[in-house]
Amino acid sequence: MCPSFRSIPVFKSWFLTTILLCFGTISLISQTISTPSRLPDSLLNKPDSILINSYLSLGQKFADSSNVHAMIFLTTGLELAQKNKSHLKAAQFFSSIASIHSRWGDYSVALENFIRAYEIFDSLKAEANMARTLLRIGNLFWFQKDYKNAISYYERSKTISDKIGDAIVSNYAFGNIGLCFSQLGEYEKALEIHQTKLKKSTELKDTIGIAIDLLNLAADYSGLKQYAQALVYYRKAESFTGKHLAKDAVTKLYLDMASLFVSMKDFQNADFYISKSLRYSRLYKFPVIKTDALVVKARIDSAFGNFLSAYLSLAENRVLSDSISSAEIKKQTSLIEKQFDLKMSQREKELLKQENAIQKQLLEKSENLNVLITLIGLILFILIVTVFLAYRFKQKAHLQSVAQNTLLNKTNLKLQELNATKDKFFSIIAHDIRNPLTPALGFSDLLFNQFDHLDDGTRKKHIKRIYLAISDLHKLLENLLQWSRAQTGALSYSPKPIRLKTETETVFDLYHPVAEEKMIALINETDSDLVLWSDSDLLSGILRNLINNAIKFTGKGGTVKIQSELISKEWVRIKVTDNGVGITLENQYKIFRLDQTITQNGTIGEKGTGLGLILCKEFAEKNGGEIGFSSHEGEGTTFWFTVPIAQLG
Repeated sequence: MCPSFRSIPVFKSWFLTTILLCFGTISLISQTISTPSRLPDSLLNKPDSILINSYLSLGQKFADSSNVHAMIFLTTGLELAQKNKSHLKAAQFFSSIASIHSRWGDYSVALENFIRAYEIFDSLKAEANMARTLLRIGNLFWFQKDYKNAISYYERSKTISDKIGDAIVSNYAFGNIGLCFSQLGEYEKALEIHQTKLKKSTELKDTIGIAIDLLNLAADYSGLKQYAQALVYYRKAESFTGKHLAKDAVTKLYLDMASLFVSMKDFQNADFYISKSLRYSRLYKFPVIKTDALVVKARIDSAFGNFLSAYLSLAENRVLSDSISSAEIKKQTSLIEKQFDLKMSQREKELLKQENAIQKQLLEKSENLNVLITLIGLILFILIVTVFLAYRFKQKAHLQSVAQNTLLNKTNLKLQELNATKDKFFSIIAHDIRNPLTPALGFSDLLFNQFDHLDDGTRKKHIKRIYLAISDLHKLLENLLQWSRAQTGALSYSPKPIRLKTETETVFDLYHPVAEEKMIALINETDSDLVLWSDSDLLSGILRNLINNAIKFTGKGGTVKIQSELISKEWVRIKVTDNGVGITLENQYKIFRLDQTITQNGTIGEKGTGLGLILCKEFAEKNGGEIGFSSHEGEGTTFWFTVPIAQLG
């Protein structure tokens, strides 16, 4: 039965809705992130070079206030830069896009874009941009609490910056190393670094740097539980929020101040600042900061007895935390929708209206078209489903490809670092083998050719110099042999009960002649009843290297002390302490690292490679323990390591 005349308007309305939905959906899906967004009318007919700069400028301008609009401008500009083979600009677009993804918490996508930017800068030898990109990659790892990788990238950034004389970027990289120490709980080291950086920022008149340094110093004092001092620095930093701190930094400042007031039990002020942090994080869309702020808000509400509000904050935190992992797909959908809205000009809307009017006239002329129109609607619906499924499949494949490329790039960077470490290692070894050989050869040649012309005292002095040189070479070669065995897995491990007092006295006996020559007192304060469970060679190797190091960096008349300290029923901490020259701040973060050169000689010019300390770390971990140190320049150093206690009986 054919539809009656009265049914046509109802069907016509359904058809128009279907057509609009179909065409709208197809247009929406066919858009990509690179769809051009609108520029001011004054720029529409300008050359591509001006448009590229305009897109970059607008993208960076909107980065703080509207990440979505910023992304539209940046992706559009990137496509135009690539089309014009403007490689430097393309790299700058990649870097800016990465920064926005970082704020969203999309760290894998951010890393992929930063790596693309770095590769272009590297090919162009743009070292200043390379240093800045390495700094930002370090920040990505910092956000993910991977402080070891973060420090590695900060150090690479600082090395390049120092090479080209970019003092500001070098200073930022140095300060960020301090941030890593702060997050690792080493607040005193972090405090020293940030105090040094603040002086440098002041010299450079870097106002933004000063503001950040004040924030970092406040966090360090807070970590040391010196809350009054922390509050002084937070107040100073707060005075910079108007001009010199980015919106995300201001949002984090308010969060940190709220946390500080919670620690001080001042919940009134804490509530004031957490409200400001949450307002900024919602206004400027900083989801990662917002998740942390919600936890602090829940603590404050609980303190006031507002348990329902606290529960709601924690619930929102969980929802937001879960959503961040899938945020990439949601944001891509949002971007496509925004781009679609921007592209629909008034003219296109008018054309669509005219098309709908024509269709309306056709529908009113014939009832028989209803069947055909239904069929067209069904075909379009199937087409939409097909295109949508294809789009989802393509998107999933793209995400998998991004993950694989990110992993590959990280692996390549790791291989480059390992290769650089190997080259550095062989350079050190070649240099330090030559050092003792040169005097040994020189004095032996002198003795051979001038033996009859030298008196007994001179001969004895030359023979002693040859002996000391060969002794140094022997120590180096012994350390090298042990290190190579550790790397190849050939290092044996046969633990047994060992009386600590006996082992330390044996090692002291080896070094008494060297200590007496520098008038250094060797003091053994270990527990005479303490029995350890350790490999004898590993324990002896650690003690020999640490005591030799302590004597080397202690001046005449000093002391080297070894002590034992029970830390539990199963573990003991052994400490080797000297009152020597200490370790410079610059060298402290190079300790236990094979890819860094330590340029600090002993008190009478003794040289070393730092390989002995690396061996100590290998041996301590092989024995199931840990190793660490604390040092203050000009006051001395304490190295410590942990060993299990033998469970006898």
